[in-house]
Amino acid sequence: GLLTLPPFAIGGVVGNEAFLDACRSHATHRVAGTVHGCPARPAAVEAAVRRFFAGESCPTAIIVTDLVLAIGLYTTLARMGRQIPREVSVISTGHWSILDFLRPPPTCYSYSWEKLSHRILRIIDGHLRFGRWPDSAWKLLPSLQKGGSVGAPDSRRKP
Repeated sequence: GLLTLPPFAIGGVVGNEAFLDACRSHATHRVAGTVHGCPARPAAVEAAVRRFFAGESCPTAIIVTDLVLAIGLYTTLARMGRQIPREVSVISTGHWSILDFLRPPPTCYSYSWEKLSHRILRIIDGHLRFGRWPDSAWKLLPSLQKGGSVGAPDSRRKP
């Protein structure tokens, strides 16, 4: 599952669709995806998390895209008696240092803001020196910071 803020721009909609497309491309391996968007408010987050588990098949992993949503996810899973990572894995698309206090700490993707700032400075320098902007796209790939929130598939109980 993907727990995210409601899309307020085209990027959010595209990201949600990319997640669902990736899940559909692995359907032969019994992968099915669902997206729940909610504002970063306690009651809304709890309702969204509970919707994940209201259907016939419960998620084995939830990807969360915001700090407040991550904390709300952990809180709601604890209230529901769901064990991380035994029953559900948690992966955050961003790393905030406060997440290190959660137990087990979530597995997070982190971006090198230092690399990003150096790249931006090179772009500006190129423009100032040569009067041109880059004409090609570049990717900022995150690195995976392993936490204890991802369980091995064989250690999971079947829902």
